[in-house]
Amino acid sequence: MRLKCLDIQGFKSFPDKINIGFDRGITAIVGPNGSGKSNVSDAIRWVLGEQSNKSLRSTKMEDVIFSGTSNRKPQGFAEVSLTIDNGDHALNLDYNEVMITRRDYRSGESEYFINKAPARLRDINELFMDTGIGRDGYSIIGQGTIDQILLGKSEERRSMLEEVAGISKFRYRKNEAQRKLEATEENLIRLGDIVNELRERLPNLEHQAEKAHRYLAMYEEKKGLEIALWLEELDQIKENASKIEEHYSIAKGQLEDLSVEIENIEQEISNLFNENITINTQIDRIRQQQTAWEEQLSALSSQQAVLKSQAEFEKGVIARLEQDLNAALGRREDLEQNMQQLSGDISGRQEEIGRIEEKIRIVFGEIEAITAKGEDQRRKAGDFQAALEENSRRRTHLQMEMISADSVAQTQTGRLEELLQAREEQGAQTRQLEEELAAIRSRLEKKTQELESERNASAGLRKMLEIRERTWKEALEAEQRCESQRGALEQRARILSEMEKHHEGFGGAVKLVLEQSSRGILTGIIGPVSKLIRVDKQYLTAIETALGAAIQNIVTTDSKAAKNAMLLLKNRSAGRATFLPLKSLTPKKITEDFSGRPGFIGIADQLVDTEEENRKAIAFLLGRTLVCDTIDHALSLAKESANRFRVVTLDGQVINAGGSMTGGSAARSAGLLSRGLELEKISEELQAKTKEHEALAAQLERAAHEKGNLEARFTASEEAAQLLEEEQTRLTGLLENKEVVNASYQALSASLEREEQAVRSVLSEAEGQAKERREQMEALEAEAAALQKELTSLQGLDSGDQARLEQLKQQASALELDKMSFFKEIEGIQTLIGQLEAQLGLLGQEESEKNTQIEESKKKIDAAHAGAAEIEAQADVLRGKQEESALKTKALAQTRQDQEHRQTLYRAEQKEKSAAKDRLIEEVSRLEHKLSGIADQSDRLIAQLLDVYELTVSEAKNLVIPLEDRAEARRRVHALKGSIKALGSVNLESIEEYNNVKERFDFMDGQVQDLVRSRSELEKIIRELLSQMKEIFSEKFLELNNEFQRVFSELFGGGTAKLILSDPEDVLNCDIDVKAAPPGKIIKNLVSLSGGERAFTAICLYFAILKVRPTPFCIVDEIEAALDDVNVTRFANYLRRYCDTTQFICITHRRGTMEEADVLYGVTMPEQGISKLLTINVKEMAEQLNL
Repeated sequence: MRLKCLDIQGFKSFPDKINIGFDRGITAIVGPNGSGKSNVSDAIRWVLGEQSNKSLRSTKMEDVIFSGTSNRKPQGFAEVSLTIDNGDHALNLDYNEVMITRRDYRSGESEYFINKAPARLRDINELFMDTGIGRDGYSIIGQGTIDQILLGKSEERRSMLEEVAGISKFRYRKNEAQRKLEATEENLIRLGDIVNELRERLPNLEHQAEKAHRYLAMYEEKKGLEIALWLEELDQIKENASKIEEHYSIAKGQLEDLSVEIENIEQEISNLFNENITINTQIDRIRQQQTAWEEQLSALSSQQAVLKSQAEFEKGVIARLEQDLNAALGRREDLEQNMQQLSGDISGRQEEIGRIEEKIRIVFGEIEAITAKGEDQRRKAGDFQAALEENSRRRTHLQMEMISADSVAQTQTGRLEELLQAREEQGAQTRQLEEELAAIRSRLEKKTQELESERNASAGLRKMLEIRERTWKEALEAEQRCESQRGALEQRARILSEMEKHHEGFGGAVKLVLEQSSRGILTGIIGPVSKLIRVDKQYLTAIETALGAAIQNIVTTDSKAAKNAMLLLKNRSAGRATFLPLKSLTPKKITEDFSGRPGFIGIADQLVDTEEENRKAIAFLLGRTLVCDTIDHALSLAKESANRFRVVTLDGQVINAGGSMTGGSAARSAGLLSRGLELEKISEELQAKTKEHEALAAQLERAAHEKGNLEARFTASEEAAQLLEEEQTRLTGLLENKEVVNASYQALSASLEREEQAVRSVLSEAEGQAKERREQMEALEAEAAALQKELTSLQGLDSGDQARLEQLKQQASALELDKMSFFKEIEGIQTLIGQLEAQLGLLGQEESEKNTQIEESKKKIDAAHAGAAEIEAQADVLRGKQEESALKTKALAQTRQDQEHRQTLYRAEQKEKSAAKDRLIEEVSRLEHKLSGIADQSDRLIAQLLDVYELTVSEAKNLVIPLEDRAEARRRVHALKGSIKALGSVNLESIEEYNNVKERFDFMDGQVQDLVRSRSELEKIIRELLSQMKEIFSEKFLELNNEFQRVFSELFGGGTAKLILSDPEDVLNCDIDVKAAPPGKIIKNLVSLSGGERAFTAICLYFAILKVRPTPFCIVDEIEAALDDVNVTRFANYLRRYCDTTQFICITHRRGTMEEADVLYGVTMPEQGISKLLTINVKEMAEQLNL
C-alpha cells in the first residue's frame, strides 16, 4: 500500500484544483515560509478525518475553506481526495485503488466518500485502524510537534505506542465488549423487575381465564342455536321477498314504459316550445323590421311634408312676389301719369311765360314813352334807370331762386315726412316680423329639443322594452320550472306521507301494533323509536347504526300496555316486537367524562332530540354508546375505556363492548329516520318552493304589466315623435318664409334709408340756398331804394307821370317775377321728372329681381314636387313590404296558435299519464319500501350475525346445526343466556392476557438466563482481549525499546535511550516515560536537553517506531527544522534506509533533506493568499544531466 496522489480544491490557500502525485521514495515539498506548503500535510490530515481545529492550525472548521482575497471570491466548499494504491490489499477493501474524499461546506455540512460512495467518519477510522494511518496514527508528524513525542501527555504517547504495537483494534473490541457488558447488566436489572411483576399477575389471570373458558363454552352453544334460528328466519324473509319482487318487476316495467311515453310527450312539448320560440323570434324580427320600415316611412313622410311645405312656401313667395310686381306696375303707371301731367304743366307754364313777356314789352314801351319827356335828365337818369333795372332783374332772379329753393325744400320736406313715415311703418313691420321670427325660432328649438328628447326616450323605451321582454320570458320559464319542481316535491311528499300513514318499512308486528293503537284497540302505545326522535343530519348514520333493529322498538307507557300488545301479536301469530315500557326501564349511563378526548363528539342519547317523557327510553338504548368522528379515534377511545362501551363513528363503523368490531358500508333500518328527515326537508323545500312560486308569479305579473306599460309608452312616444317631426317641418317652412319676407324688408329698409339720406341732402342744400338768396335780396332791395330816390330826383317828372311810371315799373317787376316763377316751376317739375325717371329705373330693376326670384321659386316647386313623387314611390315600396310582412306575421301567428293548441293537447295527455305514473310510482315506492323493509329485516339479521358473532351468512351456513324443535331451541337459548348472566362479569381478554403474560413471563425468564450467559461470555472475551493486548504490547514494547536504543546510539554516536513503564504490572494502563542521554551527558529530565537534541531524540524514537511497525507512508512537516546541517544529513540518509517499506513526504526547507529527495514540489504564493505548485523530478533531472 502506498500513497498515489493528492487532489486539493478550495482548501486553505489552494482555491484552484491541484494534483500532487507521489512516487516511491522521498517526496519533498519546499517553499518559503508562509507560502502554504504545510497546508499540504493539513490537507492529508483533514481528509483522514481530523476533527481538531488546533491540529489543523485553525480556530474553526470553516477556516479550512478558502476565504478569498481582494481579487478572488471565497469558495463555498473545500474538497480533498487522497488516492491510495491498495494492490497488496492492506486495506480491507476489494479494490486495487482506494480514494478517500472529504468535502466541507460553509453551511457546516460535511461529506465523506470512499471511492465516490458516501461513507461515515467511523468507516474511515475503522478502515485505517492498526495501519499507523489515520486520526490517531503516527504517519503524520505536524510542524513543531516532533518533540511532543517526548514532552507530550502520557496518554497521547500511549495511544501512539498502542497503534505501533497493533493493539488498537483489540482495545476497540475490548471497549465495545465493555459497553455491551454494561448494557447487559442494565438489561438484567430491568428484566428482573419485569419478571417479578409478571410472576405476581399470573395466579389472578389464571382464575379469570378459567371463568372465561366456561363462558365461551356456553356462548358457543348459544351461538350455534341462535345462528340456526336466524338463518331459518332469513329463509322465510327471502321467500316473502321473491313474491314482492315479482309484483315490483311488473310495476317497474309499467312505470318504465309510461316514463318513456311521458318523455316522448315532453320531448314533443319541448320541440313545440322550441319551435314557438323560433316563431316568436321570427315574429319579433319581422316586427322589428316593420318598426324600422315604419320609422323609414315616418322619415319619408317627414321629408315629403318638408318638400310639400317648401313647395307651398315657394308658392307663397311667388304670390307675394307677383303681388309686389303688381304693386310695382301700379306705381309705374302712377309715375308715368305723374310724368305726363308734369310734362303738360311745363307746356302750360311755357305759354304763360310767353304771355308774361308780351305784357313786359308793353309795360317797358309805356315806361320809355314817359321817360322820353325830359331828355337831359333822361340821360342822367338813364344810368340810374339801367342800374335800377339791373337791380330789378337781379332781385327778380333772386326771387325766383328763393321761390325755387323754397319749393324744393317744401317738396323734399314732404318727401322726407313720407319717407320717415314709411320707414317707421316698415320698422314696425320689421320689428313685428323679427319678433315673429324669434318666437318661431324659439318654438322650433323647443320642438327640436322635444323631438330629440322624445327620440332618446323612444330609444330608451325600446331598450327597456327588449329587456322587459327578456325578463318576462325568463320569469315565465322560471315560473314554469318552479311549478314543475313544486309538483315533483308535492308528489314525493305525498308518497312519503302515504308511507308514513301506512307505516311502510316497519316489521309486520310493529305495523299491526301501530294500526291497532290508532284504532283505539291498544292503549298506552306511544310509538316506535324512529318516530319519537329527531336527529341532526350529520349524526344520522351514527344513530341509525347505533340503534340497529331497535329503531323499530315500540315505546309504551308501562308494562301493562306492552303486555297487551304482546298478547295481541301472539293471538294473531303476527310475529314479535320489542317494547320499551317507560316505567320499567332502568337505563345505565356512562359516568366517565370523555370530553376533550381526540375525536369524541358525545354520548349517543345526548345527540338525539325527543320529548322529555321519552328521554328514558332513548337513554336505555343509546346511553352507553359513544360517538366519535373517525375509526382511529374510536379505537383509541375504546382502548381507554377498556372496551366497556360501544363506540360508533359518524360513518357507521362500530366497536362493540368487549372489543369486537363491525364495519363496512353503513347498514340502515329501512331509512326510517332518514325518511322522516326527508319528509321534513321536503316540507320545508315545498314551503320554500311555494313562496318562490308565488314570488315568481308576482314577478311574472309585474313583468307583464311593466311590459304592457312600456309597450303603451313606446307607442305613445313614437306617435309624439311623429307629431313633433311634423310640427318641426311646419315651423321650419314657416321660418324660411318669414326669413325671406324679413330679407325683403331689410332690402326695402336699406332702400328707404338711402332715399332718406338723398332727400335730407337735397333739403339741406335747398335751405342753404334759400337763406343765401334772402340775404342777397335784402341787399338788392336797399340798393334799389337808393337808386329809385336818385332817379326820382333826376327825372323831375310830375306826380302823375311819376305815379304812372312807378306803377308801370311795379307792374313790370311783378311780371318779371311771374316769369321767373314759371321758369323755376319748370325747373322744379323737370327735377321731379328726373326723380320719377330714377324711381322708374329702380322699379324696373326691382321687377327684374322679382321675376328672377319667381323663376327660382318655380324651379324649387318643381324640384319639391319631383322629390315628393320619388319619396311617395319609396313609401309605396315600403308599404308593400309592410303588407307582405304583415301577411307573413299573420301566417306565423296562426302556426304558433296551432302549435300552442297541440301543446295544450300534449299537456293534457301528459297530465293524464303523469297521474298514472304517480300512481305507479306510489305502487313502486310502496313495493320498494316493502322490499326495503324485508331487506332491512334481512340486514338486521345479517347485522346481528356480524354484530354478535362477526359472521357472514355464508360463514354462518357452514356452522349451522339442524334444529329438531325451534321452540326447544329458543328455550335453550334463554337458559344459556341466564347461565351466562349468572357468571357475572367475564373478562374474555383474560384468556389471551393470561397466555400473553405466561408467554411473556417464560420469554423474559429465558431472556434473563440468556443475559446471564452473555455476561459471562463478555467477561471472558474482555479477559482474553486484555491478555492478548498485554502480551502483544509487552512484546512490541520490548522490541521498540531495543530499537530505540540502537537508533539513538547510531545517530548520536553513543549514549543511552529507553522507554520506561511506570507500573510493569499494569502495562496497558500505566504511564510511559522516555529517558535519553547523549554521549558524555547525564540527563535526569528531557527538558534539560537542547532543542536540537530533543528533536533528534524524538526522531530516533520515530525511526524506531517505523522499524518496529512500518507505516505505508509517512508525512513529516519540518521535523528536522531544529537540527544542524550535519544531523540533517544524517536524518536524510536515515530516511533513505526506510524507503523500501515506507513512502516519505517531507515538508522542509533544509538543504540536506532536499538533496536526498526523489521529487521536489515547490509551493509559491505569487498572489497574497493563493498558493501555486511547481514540480521537479530529481531522478529524471539527474539522468538527463548524467549525474
